[in-house]
Amino acid sequence: MNLFFSNPLFWLMAAAAVPLLVHLFARSRPREREFSSLIFLRRAVKRHVRLRRPKDWLLLAVRTLAAACLAAAFLLPYMAGRSMEEQGSRSVILVVDRSASMSAADGQESRISKAGVFAGQIMSDLKRGDLVNLIWADAAPAALFREPMPSHDLVNRELQRIHSRPEAANTAAALALAVEQAARTASTRPTSVYILSDFQSSNWSGVDWEKAFPPDLDVRCIQVAVHECLPNTAVTSLKVMPATVLPGQSVTVQAVLSNFGSQPVRVTAHLEAGSLRASRTAEIPAGAKETVSFQAQVPSSVEEWPVFVTLDHDAFPADDTAGTVVRVGASLECDAVTQDEAQLGFMMKALRFIPFLDVQSAGGLGREQPDFIVWNKPEKEDLKKMEALAEAGSVIVAVPDFSGDAVANALMGLPDGPRTFSEYEKTGKGWTLNAALPDDPVFDLFRGGDAASPLDARVFRRLNEGLAPDSWNDLVSVLVRYEDGVPAIARRAKGRGALVLWNVPVQSMDADWGKSPLFLPFLAEAMLKSRQEGVGEAAPEPGRDFPSWILPDTLDAADVVLTGPDGAELLCKESRLSSGKRLLSSMTPAVPGTYVWSGCHAAGMPLHTQVVNFPAGESNLQTLAAGNLPASAAVVTASGKLVEVTGRIPLWPWLLGAAVLLLALELRLSSLPVRTVRDGKEAQS
Repeated sequence: MNLFFSNPLFWLMAAAAVPLLVHLFARSRPREREFSSLIFLRRAVKRHVRLRRPKDWLLLAVRTLAAACLAAAFLLPYMAGRSMEEQGSRSVILVVDRSASMSAADGQESRISKAGVFAGQIMSDLKRGDLVNLIWADAAPAALFREPMPSHDLVNRELQRIHSRPEAANTAAALALAVEQAARTASTRPTSVYILSDFQSSNWSGVDWEKAFPPDLDVRCIQVAVHECLPNTAVTSLKVMPATVLPGQSVTVQAVLSNFGSQPVRVTAHLEAGSLRASRTAEIPAGAKETVSFQAQVPSSVEEWPVFVTLDHDAFPADDTAGTVVRVGASLECDAVTQDEAQLGFMMKALRFIPFLDVQSAGGLGREQPDFIVWNKPEKEDLKKMEALAEAGSVIVAVPDFSGDAVANALMGLPDGPRTFSEYEKTGKGWTLNAALPDDPVFDLFRGGDAASPLDARVFRRLNEGLAPDSWNDLVSVLVRYEDGVPAIARRAKGRGALVLWNVPVQSMDADWGKSPLFLPFLAEAMLKSRQEGVGEAAPEPGRDFPSWILPDTLDAADVVLTGPDGAELLCKESRLSSGKRLLSSMTPAVPGTYVWSGCHAAGMPLHTQVVNFPAGESNLQTLAAGNLPASAAVVTASGKLVEVTGRIPLWPWLLGAAVLLLALELRLSSLPVRTVRDGKEAQS
């Protein structure tokens, strides 16, 4: 073991000479006077000094040692073994977690500040010639150098500017990068990987430590979190149903409030949407979620309607707000997939008369992601595409092949279901239709004592044989049944949209429903109210994605400016999609906040708005238990056990304690009586 000093101010050791100087300069120097006879006095003084001198020298030694201990304590000395200080040059890879949870105040300072302190202590142990590299564990991890370098000053400079970022860490990529960097030097010198993180469970629970590192690599995990779980409440999800609406349409705003603490909390959620303000209070049990809903009406004079839900700020305010943008259009897109419009009979005619629908008919999809799709006689090979469109928000109304259909059961969540076949009504009276879920929003428009039934129809043909409603997916809701219980209209929720099985013929020879004046409004309501969230724009993920917008054909990229959450203009680049459309993207990764695309010439008129929310996974400040970290790692708590971090033993606490004990001893020695000589005998004075 060798002795080292962390503080380079070695001149402080000169303070140990202070007691000696005081002792020398404080000696009394009486004036010399001549007396008649001084022999007796001189003999007495000699005896007195001979008895007192040992005490003076002892006091001087105690005071000098006390001053030396105090001065040495300020130099922060430590003992280090040969493994750290006397070995040959080595390589160190620092992996520092900068995810959003690291900004949490944990104890007297934030977790990211503790990570910077520990990283600085590791850097202080490196010798000249030791190699080092710094890896930021962000959403897109990156190393400071292409390979470990002896540039200690650059690493220290980066550590002094350390800060967290509002994004989730890609831990797998960060560890893979650390292994790659370690492999560059492992064959020529000892190499160690230090991981400094709070080891938040949502970020690190999926790491397979046995596979992440080679067995012979020295890996040390430094836990900077003081508390295993910090209390926190957050808005973890916000959606508006539907996401694309018509002017003046009513929408439902749903916010999911999460309590990550160990105690139940009472919170107030505040809705802000243009000039609209509303509040809801919720009781959230410990470790649970609560959904609050707001009803709102979309203004009739806007094309985009930003909506925000905010909680009263707590100790971790970054996740207390979530937002989204409601797209308001004069019409909604509807594609009819059919080889011949006549095959859709009176349904196609009704679609053409629904005022808010922009209907296009073709043998295939005419638009990339329309709001509604009426799919005539779908085949098995269409099923995957239909489910993907529904997942993204489209409502798909499937009109089966009544001569024999292969996908009716599969559409309702029974992939291997049997083929279904047509059945004819033999009496000539026809089957009647009844509401199976009268409380479903589809029937809201038709409630009331004087309201006529929208299901007044007679049907002479339907699918029945092979139909297996008892085995359908749990997310299937049968909206309309025939009088004998056979499903007529069934809806399966899928992602942001829905799949609707329309087991009612649309040809006049097979059903007279098209003659009813209420068929058109029922069809419109069935389509509108079957939307879960509707076709919406996917929000960029902070740190990984880039805010982007598909440019309208009437605009050039040079005519558009992107403003970030801080109000600064951002550089953008234009690219072309496979569909031929032009995509304008920011060159800066997304951060939580509101992005506004505006025109350069029309007085900065907003053209498009995007809201990026805080990553929900970062709101859970629960950390991994030490037992879930690799057994080979040196797990260190933030309580300051530096010997486990860098292999050194701090001596300053012992020196400080020794100084206190020496000062107490000095006080005791000073109070001891002095022995004198009287009449040839020793006495105390």
